[in-house]
Amino acid sequence: MMKQDALVSMRPGEETHAFCPVECPVCRYENNVYPARFHTRDLVEGADLSGMERKANHILFLLEGMLHIRTQTDNHYHLDSGQCMFFPRTSMPDIRALAPARIVWLDFSNRLVLGGQDALASAAAKGCKSPEKTPVLPIVPLMESMLINIQKEMRIPCYHMLKQYELFFLMKSFYSDEELACFFNAILRPSHDFRAFVESNYTNADTLEDIARKANLSTSYFIKRFKEVFGVSVHRWLVKQKEEQLKRMLMAERYDAGEMARQLGLKSKKGLYQFCRQRFGCSMTRLKETLKVEGSMGRDKAAKDNYYRQKDNFNTRGGLDS
Repeated sequence: MMKQDALVSMRPGEETHAFCPVECPVCRYENNVYPARFHTRDLVEGADLSGMERKANHILFLLEGMLHIRTQTDNHYHLDSGQCMFFPRTSMPDIRALAPARIVWLDFSNRLVLGGQDALASAAAKGCKSPEKTPVLPIVPLMESMLINIQKEMRIPCYHMLKQYELFFLMKSFYSDEELACFFNAILRPSHDFRAFVESNYTNADTLEDIARKANLSTSYFIKRFKEVFGVSVHRWLVKQKEEQLKRMLMAERYDAGEMARQLGLKSKKGLYQFCRQRFGCSMTRLKETLKVEGSMGRDKAAKDNYYRQKDNFNTRGGLDS
């Protein structure tokens, strides 16, 4: 990505492109990956809602209007203005406006870790006494204000992640654990979304046994289930996560060797240096230089692709070639 001091609009009516002002690791290293993203949509009466990605979980907020929702199990719901509803990634509901509607929804890839804890851990422990209950909650005023002011055109991954954290903090503040347990019931247990559970909890566990215990599974079954879902062994996957985390920290340029070793679960700086040489075949200084070169080449390529994309858009709209 390129540094920009202001947002740049490609054409009137097109979604605004923006660039992270500090090139944080999320935006700089992950490029266009959005771990969380907010969307807004205005629907006329009778219009269907489209655009929800199957690979993400969704929270749909209805700020105005009325919606008819039909789930894959053929259950029918009416969502009124001032209500929100949760849909797991396995759900593909049909949503139609019964009256002019203003909608905001959040796509998020997995459960959140707030203050080193799984945000839904207390809700999972509490459990939902009525699992058949519709996953609907009222939208409290502070949440509504935040959603109205969401800058959905901000194409900066870290902006949407920060707003996701803000939303979950508000939900934890205004709803009880039992209400959240019923709302998120479809993804509370690792059996519902094993990948999301692992991705949300592996950084907060010291050993493989700790993660298995959190999942309420035996270590042997956890290892078997992990291989089925991820396609690799637990050890290989964890090492890969450490490799990617080390690269992100080096690119961020704000961690000393001791802090990096601590965050990676290594015993000392010496262990960190050895890990780098074993996994990347070079020193950390050399790895950092390589990442900078690759990042620069990636930004140059993105700028070139963007130039030709704009040029193609111009030509296909009836310019000099027409």
